[in-house]
Amino acid sequence: MVRNALVHSSRDVVMRETIQCVRCGAARAQPLTRAGRPRVPAGWKVFGESAYCRTCKGQAYVLRTLTVPIASPVDASWAELREALRSAWAASTACANWMTTELYLRDARREPEATVLPKMPRVYLYPEARRRFPALTPAAVVALERELQQKYRAVRYELIWTGSRSLATHRYPYPLPISAAAWSLDLSNQAWHVSFRLADKRWRVRLRGGPTMRYQAVGLRQILSGTATPGALAIYQRSANRGDHRPEGSRPQTRLMLRIPAWFPKETRRETAGVLRVQTDPDHFLVALADGTATWTVNADHVRRWVVAYDRQRERLAIDSRADRHARQGHRGIYQRLEQLSIRHRARMTTWAHTVSRQLIDYVVHHRYEGIAYDDTERRYVHSFPWDSLRQHIQQKADRAGVIFNDARREPVAQTSETAADSLSEVSDTQV
Repeated sequence: MVRNALVHSSRDVVMRETIQCVRCGAARAQPLTRAGRPRVPAGWKVFGESAYCRTCKGQAYVLRTLTVPIASPVDASWAELREALRSAWAASTACANWMTTELYLRDARREPEATVLPKMPRVYLYPEARRRFPALTPAAVVALERELQQKYRAVRYELIWTGSRSLATHRYPYPLPISAAAWSLDLSNQAWHVSFRLADKRWRVRLRGGPTMRYQAVGLRQILSGTATPGALAIYQRSANRGDHRPEGSRPQTRLMLRIPAWFPKETRRETAGVLRVQTDPDHFLVALADGTATWTVNADHVRRWVVAYDRQRERLAIDSRADRHARQGHRGIYQRLEQLSIRHRARMTTWAHTVSRQLIDYVVHHRYEGIAYDDTERRYVHSFPWDSLRQHIQQKADRAGVIFNDARREPVAQTSETAADSLSEVSDTQV
């Protein structure tokens, strides 16, 4: 690296240092940080001591998120852990809603004479957020602001220009971010443990293991060995069934989860050839064709039964809601039941999407195909399956395994809403 000084005036001297990509050799002169290192340019990434430009970063690494349930806290009880998380989630939810509102209020507005969307002004909410939400750590506030700004900018056009989207409202509990420097991972007694700082205390939790967590365990080993570079940890909860047999002291309706994003090196594959065509079919869930012959087929009749049972339950609840339109207490119970059904159904569909996408990529890797051509235009086999989500899961796993993914679909198909209120209104408008 070459260090030089740029003099803007007699009193202003800016020290700069050249940062260079280790793959393509691209170089950028950047100002120095307080630590004496060059500031990382936008889109670049530093893994260890090696810097990667925007293009080379995507060619060498892939961003992947590991989702692992918490099995039990160590040196504490479930009640103590959940009480600390409730206070932290209340602050993170309030901060997330406040930041989203402030981003909208301080953004530009569409004027009648405007022809293009104005550039978003620079908004810096950290100082005020620290004063308003002292329960959150400085690192958590920084992570929240970065995450919410990215989410806001992604929908800014629909929100400001076309008006086709309303401002997002975040519900409790909003996932609590913990910076990469504030948590650590270790393996002891054949069990994975994560320690993190929450409020003024250091917590240590044991992660779920077993055969169902084998893919997560591979990623955790890469993080522990330093091969993968982890990011900010997020703690959240999701609904669980009473039959899940959670440990004593935990709530039977929720499960604590850890979301660990990390940059993993892409797997290198050798002696690969050919492209496998994967498509949906009127009589099968997925079919893989090699030279026009089906070599891999998934029927997934149980997924069709899930969808039919879910639609039937929604339909019968809609009939009950129309039986007595003045019974508010009964309607409240129906909406709660619909919400529970919706949550369980979405969880089933998400789990199956992960499962079948992993089966497909394992088949492609085992038979040494260079890539896949994916076409999900035919969607009659399961009429309300989240096909777009399945395509994203396949693409992400293919990218991680070094498999070339080609989207051969002709046109996207809009997915239906799955919220409880939308489910009831949709079914009420149909003939039952």
